[in-house]
This record gives sequence, structure tokens and C-alpha cells, in this order.
Amino acid sequence: AAKTRRVVLMGGALDGGRLDLNFMSDRAAARALVEAPVPTIFAPVDACVQTAVRASDVSEFAARCCAGDGVPAACALVPGMRAQTRSMPYFVNSHLSLRFPTTAHAALASEPAFIPWDAVAVFAATLSEGFDWEEISIDVPPCAGGEPCDGTVRVMERRAVNITEAIREGTAAALRQDSTSVHRVGNFSGRVLA
Repeated sequence: AAKTRRVVLMGGALDGGRLDLNFMSDRAAARALVEAPVPTIFAPVDACVQTAVRASDVSEFAARCCAGDGVPAACALVPGMRAQTRSMPYFVNSHLSLRFPTTAHAALASEPAFIPWDAVAVFAATLSEGFDWEEISIDVPPCAGGEPCDGTVRVMERRAVNITEAIREGTAAALRQDSTSVHRVGNFSGRVLA
């Protein structure tokens, strides 16, 4: 942790609900990251549902990247992307559309699409100006009946912050408050993806 400048984490859900496989799969690891004295940027479920990759987006990607002298590595992604646009409406999208009715991307409820979870985390790390940021203090409490139990986190405190400049200037440091850490959480501001 001493050499780690910051951690970007795709995980957690700030609405108190479940369905975050990253935190559910290894809650102890999630807790260790949350408690580590390292600046942490979260791309929670709440932010990720604001974007979608539609079947038409996959077709356009394939046409641009695979035609002629296409990029083989990019073309290798197409079958998996197509499989996700077919399967995610059944496994994830309808649930998240109901859970986040005012912020979920409309395509999640109306057409074959998938949420680009990890891409959202990459955007949070590299295009911070495309997000509205909050500083939050969260806790990943142990499960009473043993782990794993669920993917929930407890939000202790929230406040809006302009973290973009702090990240750019390198002054975004981990803040400690008793046993909880203050973390940066992003929601799309609408300047990166529509």
C-alpha cells in the first residue's frame, strides 16, 4: 500500500441494495480495499447503470474495427460483446432498470444491451472531468452469519466535491475518520457518454 498512489474500484452499490458481484464474491477483499490508507475512486453500480452498450453499438464497433485492415484484438471482443447484448437483458438489465428507474440508461429496459462495468471504471480513472464527484465515507461491515453474504455497503457520510482538480494536481489523498475512509465516487455528468 505504501507505493500505491490510488485504487480505482468497480464495485459497491450506494443505494443499500444488493447485486454487486465484485463485493459479493470477496467481501473481505472489498473491506480490505475500503479500509486501506490509499486514495480510492469507486465506480459503483449506481454510476455504471447510467451507460449501456447496445446491439447497434456492437455492430458499429465491428464495422469500424474489423473491416479491411481491422484491429484483430478489437475484433476478438465482438463475439463476447454480442453474447452480452443477448444475455444481460435476462440476467441483469431488467432488475437494474427497476432498481434505478430515474438514472438507468433507457436501453437497459428496452433493447438488447449490456453495462460496460469495467469501461466505466477506466473512464473514472482517466476522464475524471466526465463525472460529478462526491466524497463519501463507507463501511463494508462483516456479515453476521459469515461471508459471503451480500454486496451491500453502508454509506456513512456524503458530500459533493470537485475531485477533478485534486486528481489532476495529485493532491487527492486518503482521508481517515476513525475506522472509516473517505472515498471518491463518480456519477456520469453527461460529458463523457450519452
